[in-house]
Amino acid sequence: MKILAVFQGAWLYANLIMTFPVLLLGLLGAYFVKVKKYNWIYVIISAILISIIRYYEQGWLLGLHNFFAAN
Repeated sequence: MKILAVFQGAWLYANLIMTFPVLLLGLLGAYFVKVKKYNWIYVIISAILISIIRYYEQGWLLGLHNFFAAN
């Protein structure tokens, strides 16, 4: 969804950076499915991490945008 937001005019660098952790979790999850190794700890940590990212997302996006706009 973040990548689609970039195509609709959202901040490029900030949204791409916020996409990175979710992309890594998705790739790790795809690897677990491929090797048929299902791990509940991965599911719990992923849910907590995504919840934290979504909770602080607006502040982090604004901070990242300001950081890249200043440079």
